[in-house]
Amino acid sequence: MSSELVKLIGKFFARDFLYILGGSTIIFSMIYLNEKAPSKFETYQLIGILSVGYVVGYANQQFYSILRITTTAPRIKPPNKFIKKLFKRFTYDDFRDEIVEKVGRRSFFKVVSQLNEKSASELERIINLKHIGTTTGPNWMTTSFIWAYFLFKDFSYFNLSIFVFLLSTSLILIFLGWIMTLLQMDFISDSLEEIEHLTKDKLNEHTYTYTKSSETK
Repeated sequence: MSSELVKLIGKFFARDFLYILGGSTIIFSMIYLNEKAPSKFETYQLIGILSVGYVVGYANQQFYSILRITTTAPRIKPPNKFIKKLFKRFTYDDFRDEIVEKVGRRSFFKVVSQLNEKSASELERIINLKHIGTTTGPNWMTTSFIWAYFLFKDFSYFNLSIFVFLLSTSLILIFLGWIMTLLQMDFISDSLEEIEHLTKDKLNEHTYTYTKSSETK
């Protein structure tokens, strides 16, 4: 198996698989809680559910993003105090508001195109963790609402445990998504400063070399 194929499979599991997982969780929960649900699924039925789950998972993520419960953007407005406190607990550093003005979509792509392999890998890890929070979190929260409805309709400790697990985990994942968004902005800001510093040094070095060359002539 080539390294390119391995990377492609890795990207699929890091991105698209989460849509399938989140959306399918919603669909399977609705089927499971239906009294007429089948006890066994045919292969074509599973493929259909997973395919629809992909669309549901993506649409649900974007819906939560429109409501500003989560965000998929590389840049956000200054976060509130609660998100800043979460960021500080996670990184032990304060989030600087000036980063918001410095980091934009153009600067994001500018930095990405100039990162070395190690830094690019670190940024990809941050984005993947953010994607877990902004995809699985909203989908599991929607699933918890479905279980809450049937919990009130037909109470059982099993349904209660599933509801509590889904709701608590989804909240944690959503908070993780916000933290990773700030961490991504912080990483881009630091990388942008480093790139600008290196560019300035190269320009000064070129100017110095040109001056020396002119003096020699």
